[in-house]
Amino acid sequence: MTCTLMAPAPAAGQEHADLGTFVADGVDSSGEPIGGAVQASDQAHAHTPEVVPPPPATLSPTVRTLASDAQLQAGGRARDRVWISGLRATDRVRIQWRLLGPAQPVDGGCRRVDWAKQNTRAHGAFNLSGNGANWTPKVRLKRPGCYTFAESIAATATTHATVHTPGKVPQTVRVFPKRRAPLIATGSSGWLD
Repeated sequence: MTCTLMAPAPAAGQEHADLGTFVADGVDSSGEPIGGAVQASDQAHAHTPEVVPPPPATLSPTVRTLASDAQLQAGGRARDRVWISGLRATDRVRIQWRLLGPAQPVDGGCRRVDWAKQNTRAHGAFNLSGNGANWTPKVRLKRPGCYTFAESIAATATTHATVHTPGKVPQTVRVFPKRRAPLIATGSSGWLD
């Protein structure tokens, strides 16, 4: 159904009244138009509504990590490789990292350590735009025991906060006492004929 609309007399300062055509999506049982829109026929006064894009969806980034070493001798250095996925190229996040420990091994290993009660040995942060990976700095682990990395990402306008809990096998390092080379008696030195 199409109806021509006539506007009242022109307002002060206008040369003529605006005209438009109403185009209905349909009519009801009594013949009245339902839905639709006004299409301006006076191009001098036509108004195109501003199209505002919806805000970007809030994403939940995914964090994966892998420690540089699963085992070290005391005095060795460890760092964590951190991969972030689930972001758009325009998303910029700040990754906070912590290295917890040393913790006393439980049942001869690091899997059952209660990381909530452990001290932070080192910490830091780095920024990442879009999906990608980065290394934490190397940290010297002087004392024997269990160490693990933990990462978190604060919420932004386009991303949810994410926490990568500590203690997972790939991000945990077991540090053993430094081995000393044994002294082996070899007898006297010299030549045998």
